[in-house]
Amino acid sequence: MLRIENLSVEFGQLRAVDGVSLEVPAGSVLAVLGPSGCGKSTLLRAIAGLEPLTDGSVCFDGVDLAGVPTHRRAFAMMFQDGQLFAHLDVGANVAYPLARRGIRSGVARAEVSRLLALVGLDGYAARRPATLSGGEAQRVALARALAARPRLLLLDEPLSALDRSLRERLAEDLRRVLAETATTAMLVTHDHDEAYAVADRAAIMRAGRLVQQGPVAQVWAQPADAEVARFLGYDTVLTGAAAARVLAAAGDGTGDWVALRRDAVRLVGQGPLRGAVQSTHRGQDGLRVGVDVEGVGLLVAIGDPEASVGVGEMVALRVDHRRVALIPPSSDRPPAR
Repeated sequence: MLRIENLSVEFGQLRAVDGVSLEVPAGSVLAVLGPSGCGKSTLLRAIAGLEPLTDGSVCFDGVDLAGVPTHRRAFAMMFQDGQLFAHLDVGANVAYPLARRGIRSGVARAEVSRLLALVGLDGYAARRPATLSGGEAQRVALARALAARPRLLLLDEPLSALDRSLRERLAEDLRRVLAETATTAMLVTHDHDEAYAVADRAAIMRAGRLVQQGPVAQVWAQPADAEVARFLGYDTVLTGAAAARVLAAAGDGTGDWVALRRDAVRLVGQGPLRGAVQSTHRGQDGLRVGVDVEGVGLLVAIGDPEASVGVGEMVALRVDHRRVALIPPSSDRPPAR
């Protein structure tokens, strides 16, 4: 188990990581999410021993790693560009950690073949890195990292340089490989879909601090505050009477703060909410209609692509309770909307 307690990192006057505490149980995957500049990559580097700690501790299996250099921690890191050795073929790249572990000859070749097959690159051993696509290069980098048999695999936005469709496919493969190898891993990303696909648990950082952590599904369903909700893809945050009215329409209890996902509100023939159309726009997810709802304000609803409504027309709306999240009470609220 990895345990981090009150970890802080400073660069001059900047406190890049501020009092972070979290755990990664053996065999699990933790995703650390947050916007650019929130300190998540600095946290990863501090765990690896690449950044000195200002305060706090990093322990693995109960052993404090203070004073243990990076190369003796038995961790592996995978970066967004893979950092493959250009002068070596794919097989030699994967074999490099094996050689450092004293594994050579036929045993090494068999292990390289096994790892390449595991990441979906069977038969690629003789290929040069320059001939690989971005996705293939990242698969090789993953195989090389696993060849080291790390106690902990640290992944620093490993899929961020890839296009959306390829990123989604590789996220599923990454989850499968980590599960099959029972690898304990910590994934840093700003992409919540990637984290949802790969990780068991999620931790949200903002301005160097940890603002929420828990099982992935729980974090998505119960964001800690309005800013976390927006970061996780909730389109609208409502408070007070507007929140109460939307929750009543959703049949989902009561609360003072509520967050709505982009597709939470639907245009229907009859529904609990009514309002006047303010705008229309056709997108990939259907007709998007801005509706001024009495007692709520402006909501964006999704209608069928073939629907036809005009500005000023009165329409009915339904709220999907599965796409709504209650935000818990807090004395330090960012503003709604």
